[in-house]
Amino acid sequence: MDIRRQTGKRDRSKFRGAHNDTVLVQPIFDSLNADEIRPGVLGYTPCWAMLKPGMTVEAHHHETPEFYVFTQGKGQMSLDGQSFEVYEGMSVNIPSNVVHEVANSATAAEPLMWLSIGLSV
Repeated sequence: MDIRRQTGKRDRSKFRGAHNDTVLVQPIFDSLNADEIRPGVLGYTPCWAMLKPGMTVEAHHHETPEFYVFTQGKGQMSLDGQSFEVYEGMSVNIPSNVVHEVANSATAAEPLMWLSIGLSV
């Protein structure tokens, strides 16, 4: 086994726009996709997600249940219209088809970052 395929490093130069460019994402592994990690379990390749100050992930929903682990910063999140603060060290479970949105304040001192994992349905 090539251990280099199993590891990844958060690299801001590798982040790309997702959800109509309302969030920046980078896969957590350099060369593994969801099916190579565990076929049929993951809905997408796990990724780092980042909101620079002032960015908001558009409100959206999908069949894929998700799990977020916030690793840096503070922000606001909404699940089916109920808003709450999110911050480093917090995790959030997002069930299938729940409308969700995440925002980082325009006055935030740092990006809001999290690990995003989606499960297959």
